[in-house]
Amino acid sequence: MPQKGQDPYEVPYELKSSLKLHEKIRIAEAAACLIKPGDTVILDSGSTTFQLAKRIKGMSITVIALDVILASELARGGNADVVVIGGQVRRGFYSIVGRPAEEMLKTMHVAKTFLSADSVHLETGVTNVTLAEAPIKDLAIKAAREVILVVDSSKFGQIAPFKVCDLESVDHIITDSGLPSEIADGIRSRGISLDIV
Repeated sequence: MPQKGQDPYEVPYELKSSLKLHEKIRIAEAAACLIKPGDTVILDSGSTTFQLAKRIKGMSITVIALDVILASELARGGNADVVVIGGQVRRGFYSIVGRPAEEMLKTMHVAKTFLSADSVHLETGVTNVTLAEAPIKDLAIKAAREVILVVDSSKFGQIAPFKVCDLESVDHIITDSGLPSEIADGIRSRGISLDIV
């Protein structure tokens, strides 16, 4: 039975974090190479961005975490300065949502946002199963000079209920080799950089 505020199709964090783990690790390793010392970046909530957090916490950077699990991992024995947005923590999913979080993100300007997604479709764009997370993701996109979508290939060709952004709002996508070639071609035809790892 879903908890209050939880979409019935949303995969619990503990299960999601173990799915496609090897793919998520490869994606995170590739994403980590895009971060330079001194960068300020936003890490979206998600199991792939958690893997990224593990790989960058030793860097001399500033990370704005949209998830308390990410913040905890980054703060544990790392060199990164960690900023946590204010708001409500979604029970069992750990993302931070709500008006205080949105207002804080409106004041931010960062080099890069590493965006996660529940679903990615060439025509519909990036969508999410949770209404409260969609505006947080949108503001994280607007805060960044470069937006990097880090998602495993199972997310492509799907549409979730709540729109985050058009695909053209993303500058760079990192995914795994399970991505169908026709989707890869569609991404590149839109001028979006694509890394398949």
